[in-house]
Amino acid sequence: MATWSTLEHIDSWVRAVNRPELTFDPDAGRMFLDVYLNGRSAIRWMRTEDGRKVLVSDLSRGEELFLRQRLTDSRSIARQPSLAGSVTLHLLDVADLDVVLHLINMRLEGTPVTASAERSGSWDQFIHWSARFFESAEFDTNERDYKLTIGANLERARTALLDDSPDWMKQLKRGFQSPNNLTNWRMHSVFLKWCEQNPDSAKAALRLIWEPLEPRRIRAFLRMVPGSVVSGTGGRLSLASFLQMALDVREWTMYRSSPLSSGYSLTGFDPPADNNDEQAVYDHAVLFLDRLMDEAAGRGLELRDRLDAQSVLWCVTSWDTSFPPGSTWPVEDQRWFHQFRGDPIPQADSPTR
Repeated sequence: MATWSTLEHIDSWVRAVNRPELTFDPDAGRMFLDVYLNGRSAIRWMRTEDGRKVLVSDLSRGEELFLRQRLTDSRSIARQPSLAGSVTLHLLDVADLDVVLHLINMRLEGTPVTASAERSGSWDQFIHWSARFFESAEFDTNERDYKLTIGANLERARTALLDDSPDWMKQLKRGFQSPNNLTNWRMHSVFLKWCEQNPDSAKAALRLIWEPLEPRRIRAFLRMVPGSVVSGTGGRLSLASFLQMALDVREWTMYRSSPLSSGYSLTGFDPPADNNDEQAVYDHAVLFLDRLMDEAAGRGLELRDRLDAQSVLWCVTSWDTSFPPGSTWPVEDQRWFHQFRGDPIPQADSPTR
């Protein structure tokens, strides 16, 4: 799709819609061309060599998931940390542009945008139990606060490295220390030893995983980390996603394969393809977390961000009900919960050993 045809396509669409709320000035001399909806920029077309880069503003979770499910490659979407609610899209063909324009048209018509009209019984139950955990007094203490602390520690390591501070390695090690319980200590010990022995390679790799504007940063980072240092898709993705938390732990959450596999199964969400690399597996997990947030919102449960979604996923799939809040539920509720997960159901009259 040539640069001019992109501009021309947007201009033709705005003319065809013919609504006073929409304005577009296709001035070929400008670097940025905006489609305005009620005076606010809804689409910003950025003049690049191939003319395929577009920024979409004020995107809700449902709208982002709508785009991810319909674009040629969902990995072409990258959130902009400096612009809340905005994403950049690298359009692969004119059909992708039409998806974006269709989204703007839905805004014009006031049509609520959700990823799917499907409200299955599996999602009903999953969100029910998510709410039981999320609304408990212990949720932030058990599942959120310490992850925010980990993210802050990693952010300091990132700052030290990008500033070429001599204590970047010290700060990196601190990021893996308490309260971190997310990574396997053997795995991250080997990785940190590799960083100490290969500081130039390590810094180059870390700069890749800590680049906010690179949508494929996990793939780029792992290409720099030898398989002899960290092996296996799960282990390598665990490391990469942990380090990525330095960008914004509320958006870029830790990857855990077991809770996600259980979540896919319990909700009927398709798992990633077997031949997907780590980047594609993580992108699929993000799609699931966004779907979880969308399904929760549709049932009155407002999760704050992906960190909440990742946390309730872990609770629903992995929580031991011998601990609060599960231990405070009525016995019958505990039995329903275990039955939903497919666990062996505890017997009330089982003898204590």
